[in-house]
Amino acid sequence: MTQKLQLFISLPFLAIVFTVPLVQAALELKEDETPVIAELFTQMPDEENLRAFEKDLEDASFFEEKLRPVAQLLSYVLTRDMGIKAIEARKGWLFYAPDVRYTYEPYYATSRALWPEGRDPVSIVEDFRDQLARFGAHLLVVPVPTKPSIYPDKLSPLCEAQAEVAQNTSRFIAELERRGLDVLDLRPSLQAARAQAEPQPIYMLTDTHWNRLGLLAAAKAVAQRIRSLPGLELQGAADRYATKRVTVSRQGDIATMTQIPYIEKLVEAEAVEVDQVLERATLALYADDPSSPVLVLGDSFSRIFQTDEPGSAGFIALLARELGMPVSSIVNDGGASTLVRQELARNLSSLNAKKIVVWEFVERDIRFGMRGWQEVRLLP
Repeated sequence: MTQKLQLFISLPFLAIVFTVPLVQAALELKEDETPVIAELFTQMPDEENLRAFEKDLEDASFFEEKLRPVAQLLSYVLTRDMGIKAIEARKGWLFYAPDVRYTYEPYYATSRALWPEGRDPVSIVEDFRDQLARFGAHLLVVPVPTKPSIYPDKLSPLCEAQAEVAQNTSRFIAELERRGLDVLDLRPSLQAARAQAEPQPIYMLTDTHWNRLGLLAAAKAVAQRIRSLPGLELQGAADRYATKRVTVSRQGDIATMTQIPYIEKLVEAEAVEVDQVLERATLALYADDPSSPVLVLGDSFSRIFQTDEPGSAGFIALLARELGMPVSSIVNDGGASTLVRQELARNLSSLNAKKIVVWEFVERDIRFGMRGWQEVRLLP
């Protein structure tokens, strides 16, 4: 490559590199705002501050706001590229990219080098178990498999339907069990539910979450484990609840998270059947009971269909139906690793008379949990 050609290629690129921040700063000054770039020189350049700066820069960028949506739409229409958050697979299946990364990128969940200040998930879960025991509550840990864990063959034709993936979760569960914790591996139950339901899926095609069949399998497995606990007597009534089959239209969250313009027109909403739980005697929709001996801590896998449309048709209501008694719950979307425990710590009355705490969280949070795995003290 000649020197002139190198200059011809390099100079426009350098012009873009220097012009974009200068124009952005000028626009911010015009609005009497301090340029975001100034933050780089007003705080220590550690990992946390640099990530926050990157996020602020992205949120404030004029070019990000005006040009990126157009580029995203063109990229999807021309190449079916959904960006960094989603992967479009065969026959309408969409996968959340962090789920795929967690499932197939090896790491050791118990490696302290990965966790600042010793905040590895296993130690945090163990400490939480010990704190709950002082309140007289037993902890049942329930990591929820992601869609690529149960449907690896839909992501890639090179994988078999029953392929042993998500080894990170297997290591995590094994270490919890080694330390004497009670942990339920849902993968066998969900794999069996998949095999029985074929060709119907047990997860939604364009959403990260399970559908009715996955919910039923999970609720049955958790209820069975609870009933098997020695010394735990629950006053449930097998015929307390009835169910009503309803259909809802749901725009998948994977498509929505891509933020591709008009994605709701490019990816159709799914019609999803769910079982809404009702009190048999009154036909009133299921409702939690704060005085229940069972407390569920969960994330969006507990929220889906429970508090959003149609209501009382999610994991919490179905677990209550299986137990024949209401439960209580604290749910934080995406925050089951730390935020839901912080909410519990602020509302310790939620632990009154609790015999068992079911801690549900999606398996990707073992590595990518919002706010990581922070120590939370339950102080009476």
